[in-house]
Amino acid sequence: GGVEERRQGCRPEGVTWEKTGRRWIANISVQNRPLHLYFPVHVYGKSGALQKATECRKEMVRMKEAGRTDVEGMKAELQKKFKKTRKPTAHLRFSSVPLCSSVPPSASASSSSSVAQKHRPCKKRKEREAGSD
Repeated sequence: GGVEERRQGCRPEGVTWEKTGRRWIANISVQNRPLHLYFPVHVYGKSGALQKATECRKEMVRMKEAGRTDVEGMKAELQKKFKKTRKPTAHLRFSSVPLCSSVPPSASASSSSSVAQKHRPCKKRKEREAGSD
């Protein structure tokens, strides 16, 4: 109705905003199977995410109208066409320094020994382990 149209603005059918994830989602159902592609604002920017989701949704409709029913194949093709290829950086977020290092990861090898002596992240754990024997 009119209220729904005003609330949506010029957003096309099948494109929704997910507030918690701060991302636009392109949606379609193919033979009662949902197909979603996500376009986060932190990756594509505010207008870029909406634009990508809108273009993706149009392509979803075109594929469905062309008789495509293979949801997994459609998803793979759409991802290749619309999604940014991200370099695998998740494993780089965590340093290779052991959890119980006596030197904080920010301290360099040339740091003074006083810095290393002040930083004792494992003292309580060592006490617990000693007490449990």
